[in-house]
Amino acid sequence: MPGPSHLGSHTSAVSLGFGVLIALLLLVIPGAIVARVGRLTWPAAVVVGPALTYGIVALAIVPFGALGVPWNAWTALFALAIVTAIAWCLRIVLGRVRDVDAEALAVARGPALVVAAGVLLGALLIALAAVRGMPNWQSIPSNWDSVWHANTVRFIVDTGQASPTHMGELRNVETREALYYPSTFHALAAVFSQLTGSAPTTAYTLSSLAASIWLFPVSAAALTWRMLRARTDEWRTAGAAATAAALSASFTALPYIEFDVASMPNLAAYGIAIPTMVLVVSSLRHRDRMPLAVLALLGVFSVHITGGVVAVLFVAAWWLFDALWRPVRGRVADFVNLVLIAAPTVVLLLPQFLGVLQQAEIIVGHAFITHEGKKRGLFDAVVQHTRHLNDFPIQWVLIILAAVGAIVLIVRRVWWPLAIWCLLVVAIVHSSAPFRLGPVGPLIGKFADLFYSDPRRLSGVITMLLYAAVGIAVFTLASFVVTGLRRVVKRGDQRAWYAATAAICVAVSIGIGLAYLPRAQFLFGEKYDRVMVDAKDLQAWAHLATLPGAHDTLIADANTDGTAWMYAVADLHPLWTHYDYPVQQGPGYHRFIIWAYADDADTDPRVAEAVKALNIRYVVTSTPVVRGFVMPDGLVSLDRSRSWKKIYDNGEARIYEWRGDER
Repeated sequence: MPGPSHLGSHTSAVSLGFGVLIALLLLVIPGAIVARVGRLTWPAAVVVGPALTYGIVALAIVPFGALGVPWNAWTALFALAIVTAIAWCLRIVLGRVRDVDAEALAVARGPALVVAAGVLLGALLIALAAVRGMPNWQSIPSNWDSVWHANTVRFIVDTGQASPTHMGELRNVETREALYYPSTFHALAAVFSQLTGSAPTTAYTLSSLAASIWLFPVSAAALTWRMLRARTDEWRTAGAAATAAALSASFTALPYIEFDVASMPNLAAYGIAIPTMVLVVSSLRHRDRMPLAVLALLGVFSVHITGGVVAVLFVAAWWLFDALWRPVRGRVADFVNLVLIAAPTVVLLLPQFLGVLQQAEIIVGHAFITHEGKKRGLFDAVVQHTRHLNDFPIQWVLIILAAVGAIVLIVRRVWWPLAIWCLLVVAIVHSSAPFRLGPVGPLIGKFADLFYSDPRRLSGVITMLLYAAVGIAVFTLASFVVTGLRRVVKRGDQRAWYAATAAICVAVSIGIGLAYLPRAQFLFGEKYDRVMVDAKDLQAWAHLATLPGAHDTLIADANTDGTAWMYAVADLHPLWTHYDYPVQQGPGYHRFIIWAYADDADTDPRVAEAVKALNIRYVVTSTPVVRGFVMPDGLVSLDRSRSWKKIYDNGEARIYEWRGDER
């Protein structure tokens, strides 16, 4: 039974730095092992490792959930062993389609080390923002979705049920009605929790930080490499890729805004979408990589379907605007190979797709109209000033550098990133100010719906394009400056001039990164503010955990305050495991009765029926509630009801016990 020390916000099995490192190794190593077995080079294996790790998890949790096999560290290791064995068998089977000549053109050690240095610099800058911005990193965050994510981790640790098609068992407390929710991110965090002994809340935070720190510098480098490698030499490509990776730490949207709003599965899926795209594209030449591409696609779609859409969008744009005109093995052969990757992926994802279809109306129902007109919407889309981003000044330095990078891409005739950018800008404008241009408007609307018609999510995808564009611009400008100086000086070793170019890129990356560090650290730590859940809430839950039957009954609570956290923090089972307002969401007649009429128990017999049906013994309420929300009607006047006896009150959190049966 958890005691007060377990519920405190200052104790943990791991420190921040050590915990992030373990979470990062857990994210990268399993997938990298499978990638190496599948003949990828070490640099490529590290890049696609996270996508393949999530793919392994996704491949296991659905059948495990259906068969009743618990998901834990041991069964995760079993899944890794099975997938590794399959990869080894496929390596032998597909050996005859191996392209040895193409493998000989893999990145050399020198350029690989340059890119690695850029990735590490970007990761260090993001990590610096996290360390500076999160002094209270073990506290309970106050943002919207974090409670659901942490509760999901607790649910998986407690029950072993990690299948995304079984999340109704957690959300729909009364009816257990089926609900699909992508749980791959949470399943890996649950393994982290078990391996380190960390609380689910700690595992959630550290797993989120690991994804934030690592995935986006890697993605920036991979995307830049994909754009330029066929257009210029390896060293120049490496320089631009390394610069893009370092500068990725400066953009507000990813990872900082996504972390701030607790959209963690979406954040992680965005982070692995580009490596997945690169792996799929490379599979057209290296056909023995096709099974790995399927596994990576399974991973990104299972972390969050929006990330899968991003990967498919980038592959489709590359094929339409590049490979179709310069085919890898021929237009028909390339198309067939893409189909051979897509078909098994769709089959593996079918249970999840069917679950999503049941929630299509909820997804389509999202709207973020600004009422500021199309011109303003266009401006906001171009300068990255959409929802959430408009809380901060426009990053003009980065926007101007991105424009320079776009010019370089045009000169080098790299069209497909520009096509994606145009489509996303149009989608943002439509989401902000819907338009009708014959069939174009509805088509754009359908596309935007894949991103919940949310300018924030669409802007995040644009940010990934800007990573590459800014990296290309800074490296190109630095090269021009150094070349000009070299012509003037007319002496000096060539390596010294290369070092000067690198020094300029490093200085610019660090300078811009430090300039935007205050907003980055603010967004990391803003919601770790101890507002929704503070020491008094933790004290109340610690007391509740010692009361008779508290762990064996359902705890009635509000869907507007922080009490839903009692499950993740104290392993107490609340009536609500997420915030839901302004109306009672989700199925459950008796839950609605408690929500609306609990304080009328003296006169309304339905309350006693609901208490019995739900096996409720205690009610917990707390202040404050989420901004703009109010306490549910049924919990407002419990003090005036003789059926509920207040047994605990610390001035902020209150506990009531059911005494209706004694009347």
